[in-house]
Amino acid sequence: MARRTKGEGTLLELPDGRWRARIRIDGHELTRDRTSRSEAVQALADLQEYSALGVVPRDWTVQAWLEHWIEHIDNRDASTRQGYRLLLKPAVYPAIGKLRLDRLQPEHIERLYKTMREGTHRKPKVRRDGSVETVKPMSESSILKVHRVLSRAMKVAKQRRQALRNPLEHVTPPKKQPSKVGSMRERDAQRVIEQAIRDGEGARWALSIVYGVRPGEALGLGWDMYESRKLRIRRQLQQLVGEPVTLKPMTKTQEGLRDLDVDDFLAELLAAHRKQQLEWMADAGEQWTTWTPPGAEEPKLMLFTDRYGHPIRPRQDATHWRRLLERAGVEYQRPYVGRHTAATMLIANGIDASTVAGVLGHSDSSFTMRTYVHPLEEKKRAATEMMGKLFRP
Repeated sequence: MARRTKGEGTLLELPDGRWRARIRIDGHELTRDRTSRSEAVQALADLQEYSALGVVPRDWTVQAWLEHWIEHIDNRDASTRQGYRLLLKPAVYPAIGKLRLDRLQPEHIERLYKTMREGTHRKPKVRRDGSVETVKPMSESSILKVHRVLSRAMKVAKQRRQALRNPLEHVTPPKKQPSKVGSMRERDAQRVIEQAIRDGEGARWALSIVYGVRPGEALGLGWDMYESRKLRIRRQLQQLVGEPVTLKPMTKTQEGLRDLDVDDFLAELLAAHRKQQLEWMADAGEQWTTWTPPGAEEPKLMLFTDRYGHPIRPRQDATHWRRLLERAGVEYQRPYVGRHTAATMLIANGIDASTVAGVLGHSDSSFTMRTYVHPLEEKKRAATEMMGKLFRP
């Protein structure tokens, strides 16, 4: 029998019928056990390829590599990293997280996407009352987000020779669905604003419904950012799971960075809100606390606080929104609908997309066109066609 050359490796049948591929690379012995000889042959071929490259691969699992990529390679902010994990934990980690990185195949990904579409990607949770939740299928847009994260992470794994292949290159990406942006009817928006003013919350919700300010941007405003009839939007308030409330400054290149002109309507609401806040300060006395954000040297008096000076947390804000809609007698919609309503009304009243993009803080007016202008034009065309059919002889 011919002697094997260095780096060629060996195949060995194990007593239990499985097969083992074995090779030495730079003094390290690497083994791969497989259920069949053909699988072991492929494993040995992969090890030989690593040997030719002079690379000793680490024993990454898919989950371990994704976590390493998120935390140390992708270089995103904390909220984006948390978003990745919230996206991956429900479906990806349970399905393929424990799989060795070098064993990940396109078929694993395709089966994963199938379960996500069917709503079988995770076990339903049992509630405290004993009832079982219904796991909803994931949307194509969510699956596409998963695909993009996996693709980028595996691309880096291949570049760094921690995997020989990127299986995502051989998986058809989910189709991007056109975003359906809902907005409130003008009558409902008016009712909500009127109710908010009666409740002493007019400034907060006018910023959303009338001026299109994002929730985090509104909650991140301080009185130091309001001067000369302008609101300077420079930061967002955020709270990651298990973390304290923080202020996230916007970079100079960030799309939301902008100044909002304060008209008479908003100026009156802000004055009323300031008067109310001063009354809270007087009532609270020594219990009033002007918040010092983590990492800040001085306290900041936020525009929107509770009765004791604490900033309004995002979940609190969402609860206030839900209760406001209930009091106004308007069907519940997510808080972001206020921003969409502002955009839709601006465009419906003839404001050009470029100006609307500036008001909303979009860096690209084409995004504003795709999201708000085109859907509105389609509705207009549909309405015209309907009227034509009604009166056609």
